[in-house]
Amino acid sequence: MISSLKTVFYNNLDEHMVEVVRGAGITFIIKVLSAGFAFAFNVLLARIVGAEGAGIYFLSLTIVTISATIGRFGLENTFLRFVAAHAAKNEWGSVKGVFQKGMLISVAVSTLISVLLFILAPILAQQLFHKSELEMPLRLMALAVVPLALYWLIAEALKGVKKIRDSQLVQGLIFPVLTCAGLFLLCDDSGVESVASIYTIGAFIVLLCGFFFWRRAVSGFKESVVAYSWKKILNSCTPLLWIQLMYLVMQWSSILLLGIWGTKAEVGVFGVASRTAMLTNFILVSVNSIVAPKFSALYCLGDMDGLAVIARKSTKMMTAFATPILLVFVIFPNFVMSIFGESFSGGGVFLIILSIGQFVNVATGSVGYLLIMTGNERLMRNNTLVVGSLSILLNVIFIPLLGALGATIATSFAMAVLNLGAFFLTWRKLGIWTLPFMGRGR
Repeated sequence: MISSLKTVFYNNLDEHMVEVVRGAGITFIIKVLSAGFAFAFNVLLARIVGAEGAGIYFLSLTIVTISATIGRFGLENTFLRFVAAHAAKNEWGSVKGVFQKGMLISVAVSTLISVLLFILAPILAQQLFHKSELEMPLRLMALAVVPLALYWLIAEALKGVKKIRDSQLVQGLIFPVLTCAGLFLLCDDSGVESVASIYTIGAFIVLLCGFFFWRRAVSGFKESVVAYSWKKILNSCTPLLWIQLMYLVMQWSSILLLGIWGTKAEVGVFGVASRTAMLTNFILVSVNSIVAPKFSALYCLGDMDGLAVIARKSTKMMTAFATPILLVFVIFPNFVMSIFGESFSGGGVFLIILSIGQFVNVATGSVGYLLIMTGNERLMRNNTLVVGSLSILLNVIFIPLLGALGATIATSFAMAVLNLGAFFLTWRKLGIWTLPFMGRGR
């Protein structure tokens, strides 16, 4: 019976959607496990170090995340786009050439940033955030900037060669398992410095795993490395760097500015609510891992109709999966937040607002990747620059007036505007309507 239903289901899909569904299924399972371990880590963190300790940790995490993103230099989507395109044509020498040049760029940039962050940690802690206890966790986590940047790029390259399971293990599952296990073993003896050490050690272990998976993925192809053009890589990754930076501004400027103008407890509650709300869109992350290289390959082959079908059907699937999670967060917000401890139970309204913003992200579909994988990264860059600037303005206005609530409103509104803008650009430029209702265009 089950086998018959499965056959009927797949018979109603074209070959591209079959690949998306199968790949997304693998990714979804890994993401569910990853989200579970990440959630457990956040619960352990909150219960062990409290709201104020969590605030210090999330401030350090935010700074290091931004630093690692700069260290990747916008190369993640360049890797994904070029590796997928060359792999589709069996040009393995070019695949290796892109990987080699990109990793060299990232090693140089991320090492410089890591050193600067380590040196400047006391100034940031005491003079910018006025929280002296931030210094040591920030220095410890600054050491993780290089492995964070590199293992993320390796994961994107693995997606390009259709090693989806390995990519998701590197990008999603191994890190939360390691950090959660480390925090559980230390348990009540953990301070914020111990958590920071666990984070950094985990990042280096994941990097080693990433190199192992990549070598295994390309070991069967004996083509020599093609001397890939520096100019071609930099022309692609530079606008993508701005996209990543401004996306981070929207995602993390709230917590940084709240760290300046708010209390450690406010930062902790907002940080937990923000990361919990991201569970609404983990199906989007799962599907993006499959459809992004598929977008690049189909566009390279000139199959715009196939591209449109995958974009539209994948959005419907993601919206269906995300809706129940949104409903739980909207109906039982205080209960969900109380899981992290009594000091977090008042953050229910933050969870509702942030979850709605994340749901808009899901319901508009993989519009950012559609633009980037079809060579329209500059349109996405411009969209992100405008909305990122709006995000900063909203945070500057609302946080001094409303505290953590202001940060929540600014973050959610900016996220929704960014994705609606990308949806409009996708429709106008490519003629693809991704919303799961009111279909028009391709």
